[in-house]
Amino acid sequence: ELYRDIKNEVESSLAYFQKYSNKCQNLLDLLNGLPPRSLISEEEYHEALIHANSPYNDGWTQQMYRKIVNDYEEKNVGVASNSDWEDFWCNDEDPYAQSSCIKSDEC
Repeated sequence: ELYRDIKNEVESSLAYFQKYSNKCQNLLDLLNGLPPRSLISEEEYHEALIHANSPYNDGWTQQMYRKIVNDYEEKNVGVASNSDWEDFWCNDEDPYAQSSCIKSDEC
C-alpha cells in the first residue's frame, strides 16, 4: 500500500509539472517566433471530448468543452511525425498511379 501511494504521488507530481512545462515551452516558442503548440495536453483533450458529449452536462458546459476540443483539433491538424515526412520525401511511388488494392480483388 505504501508503494502504491508513493507511486501515485510521483505520477501526480509529474503530471502537474508536465502541464506547466508545456505552458512554458509554448511561451518560449511564441517568444522565438515559432507557431504555438496546443495549450492543452492530449489527456486534457480526451477528457474534454468526453465532457463535450456527456448528457450529464448542461448546454453551456458542453459548449465550453466543445470549444476546447475544436481548438485542440485545429492546432493539431496537419501535424506530421518524422516518419510521415520521411515517407513523404522518400516514397518513390507515383501518387497518381492506381492503387494495387483497386487493381486486384485482394482488398
